[in-house]
Amino acid sequence: MKRPPANYTPDEVEAIVEGYQEFSAQRTRPLLQARLLDVEAYFTRLPRLEREALLFHGVAALTLDEIRERSGVPTQTTLDRYESGIKRLTYLMNRGGR
Repeated sequence: MKRPPANYTPDEVEAIVEGYQEFSAQRTRPLLQARLLDVEAYFTRLPRLEREALLFHGVAALTLDEIRERSGVPTQTTLDRYESGIKRLTYLMNRGGR
């Protein structure tokens, strides 16, 4: 049976990405587990630079300045990639990646 598309907002996806480490420890909660599985299912389909921005700023909780210092990428560029990644991930999660 095919699952209907989700209806995530960009804010919800951002909260899941930013709370990923904490939420991963709580996988016994069914709704939370489903949301994490949604993120994991589509995360690898993001362009590499957007995926890296989500990993560094969202999952690893590095500040934009820390990312700039480590990567040499301007702060605004990282922020743009992060926001674009959240939007694209939201689209993929809601459309089932089709």
